[in-house]
Amino acid sequence: MSDFTSYLAGSLTLPHFLAGMLFVGLGLLLTLLLDVSRRDGDSPRTPRRWSWRFFWRDNMLRFVLNLLVAVALIRFWPDIKGEEIGMFHCFCIGLCFDSLYIAVRTVRKKMKNNDE
Repeated sequence: MSDFTSYLAGSLTLPHFLAGMLFVGLGLLLTLLLDVSRRDGDSPRTPRRWSWRFFWRDNMLRFVLNLLVAVALIRFWPDIKGEEIGMFHCFCIGLCFDSLYIAVRTVRKKMKNNDE
């Protein structure tokens, strides 16, 4: 089992790797909650009252994809940068990657509206 964890975490210890993933998750959750707070309450696709169940169902794929990217970044950070990744960097990864998704989604909406 130790060979598997060394391949998974690279030169990082497993607790360091898992703590990094926790901070990525916190940054991602913060970005998701900020994005949801700007939702359109009149949309037929959105419930009028807040629902954690709807939140997770609606954003699960987005959350999982961001976490998969984060696993790769945290794993290969020491190989690329030559230093261990800090928890602040991990938090910023969670914030930035979902913000990139939001920016792409906004541009696509604007392009779609311009075509109509």
